[in-house]
Amino acid sequence: MVWTRMKKALAGAALALTASGAWAADPLKPPAAQPAPTPVIQHNHGHLLGLPANWHHCGNDGCVWLYGSAEALWLRRTDSRRENLTFNDVPVFVLNTDQGEFDHEIGMRLIVGMFLDRNTSLEALYFGLQDWSKSASVTDPAETLQPYWGQFGIIGGLDDSSFTDAFAHGFTYDSRLHNFELNLRQWYSPYLSTLVGFRYVYVRDKFGFFSFDQPGVAIGGPGFGMYQVNTKNHLLGLQVGADGNYPVLWDNLLVGIRGKAGMFINSAKQTSRFFNNPIGGAPITDAITDEDGNRLAGLIEIGAYVTYWITPNIAVRGGYDLIYVAGLALAPENLDNSPLPLNARSNLKDNGDIIYHGPSIGVEFKW
Repeated sequence: MVWTRMKKALAGAALALTASGAWAADPLKPPAAQPAPTPVIQHNHGHLLGLPANWHHCGNDGCVWLYGSAEALWLRRTDSRRENLTFNDVPVFVLNTDQGEFDHEIGMRLIVGMFLDRNTSLEALYFGLQDWSKSASVTDPAETLQPYWGQFGIIGGLDDSSFTDAFAHGFTYDSRLHNFELNLRQWYSPYLSTLVGFRYVYVRDKFGFFSFDQPGVAIGGPGFGMYQVNTKNHLLGLQVGADGNYPVLWDNLLVGIRGKAGMFINSAKQTSRFFNNPIGGAPITDAITDEDGNRLAGLIEIGAYVTYWITPNIAVRGGYDLIYVAGLALAPENLDNSPLPLNARSNLKDNGDIIYHGPSIGVEFKW
């Protein structure tokens, strides 16, 4: 009786251990392999925090196929190299192209991108519309102002008398920028990408050096002189770049950096006009010369930014950008040592450089 009860108790305990998995049905065999748990991909504010092999731009509201941004961009540009313009009878230079300064000018930056597959997107970008302008002038009641090239007088019917022994000299300097890009972007995660693409940059410079021979002279009238130089730069070439950002504090607040570099062919041209309307009815000098050329140019762009996603599809973004462009024909640097057409030079100076820099703020979207 006792033995029978003991066997029943042992059989019940063995059954319980087997059912719990603590004791395999056959103690000589290893436990059966258990299926691996299915990985769970987590989403938060549209940012994927799951496996790298399945990171595609997807969130709680579906996958992204279109993205872009619209920003206000305040840029300031550096001056060209200093050129002296006017001296007096001391002699001391009293006017040069460094006087005055360019302010930050507002423009816009637009980006539109479309995914071609899970890791690649085609992206178009434009920024520009900035128009910089500055001016400066100097007067001398004794009328001793002289142009930087000295006094030529009348040579072969060409005359610079409105610039010599003058009452007032001054200049105006205007500049404009446009930038277009078409890039193929490769995504390695929602936070890291590289790009390769085409870039076109247009830089226009316009510099006018003017003179009033005596007080009361009207613009264009007797006693007025103007030496004006216009340059146009068309940069076209290839670029590479990268963009990386990192979520901080919350997954919808990101800080990032970006950079691009490219080599371009700059098709540049300068056109100069020399105008002199002398007092006393002598012949007016109004002559135009021009030169053009092609050279290798370079560009480096870097920026830092902060993005805050208000919703899974809309964010606000602010940042700061710096763009360095080398190999430009700038108007003040193309002022001729001898601007009269009779003996003007015939070569283009296209080794200038500019730094553009400034803040931006705008909205970003993805859909």
